[in-house]
Amino acid sequence: MKDNRILNIRYSIRYLLIAAAIMVLIVISILNFFSYRADHAAKVSGYTQGITIAELNLSNNILKFITRKDLTFANKAKNDINNLKKYVNKLKSAGYAKESLKIMQNIKRMTVLLDKTITSEKRMGLTDKQGIRGKLNNSLKQIENDLNVLNIKTLLIGLLKARVQEKNYIEQGKMEYVSAWNDAMSTLSITIATNADLSENVKERLSNEFKKYMSGFSKYITEYQNVNIAVAKIEEATKKDSAYSLKLYRTVLSKANKNIRIGTILFWIVSILGTILSIIAAFAASNMIVKPFVKPAG
Repeated sequence: MKDNRILNIRYSIRYLLIAAAIMVLIVISILNFFSYRADHAAKVSGYTQGITIAELNLSNNILKFITRKDLTFANKAKNDINNLKKYVNKLKSAGYAKESLKIMQNIKRMTVLLDKTITSEKRMGLTDKQGIRGKLNNSLKQIENDLNVLNIKTLLIGLLKARVQEKNYIEQGKMEYVSAWNDAMSTLSITIATNADLSENVKERLSNEFKKYMSGFSKYITEYQNVNIAVAKIEEATKKDSAYSLKLYRTVLSKANKNIRIGTILFWIVSILGTILSIIAAFAASNMIVKPFVKPAG
């Protein structure tokens, strides 16, 4: 009888240890699973934040390129697009292929628009001696030289007024300056045509020079508007991507919080069950160890 009781105790302890080991494995598995999910959510959140930051940098560098006419910022904008692609590819590898495809389509559009912006800015001229701006300055120098030789102050004053409006438009890009420039050029053309002191040859030469200048400035306006359209589309695309990535970030964060709550609940359930089983096993073992009290006869 004693041997059987000892044997039962050994089996009970063995079962208790096995049950405890199983419970520990279950707890560790649950913790590992939800730890992986939390780590995955943290990585995806980092990717979405990286997308947002890269797009903000892209907008900032494009604005600096347009205002400062410095290709350094254009190259930085291209690097921002490369960073965008890097984060989107990471997002895709994390299991968000559909979402990353949508963002990548916008990135392709932004790449094309950025190239168009750079091309238009180069055509306009990054300095006063380059592109359309350089040609405008050369035309104006010729006109100014001719007017200085002719010594017609009214024409010189009219030309200066037109140049003021031209520079205002180049610096600010407002169409009101184009209207003022057109008015000034119309006045100049009328003044030349009605000036009795000018010969027909001089009038024709000045008229051709003004036409050349006006044609150049019209081309500049067209390129400037192309830049504005491209930049507006880039801004629109970045805003959409930022809103989309923010929505994705919130979704991932919500899922992560949900997983944490579920993991916590499961952890406590398993812990409570383990405690209950341990108590039951301990109680059963104690009954086997302690000999039951038998009431004596009589």
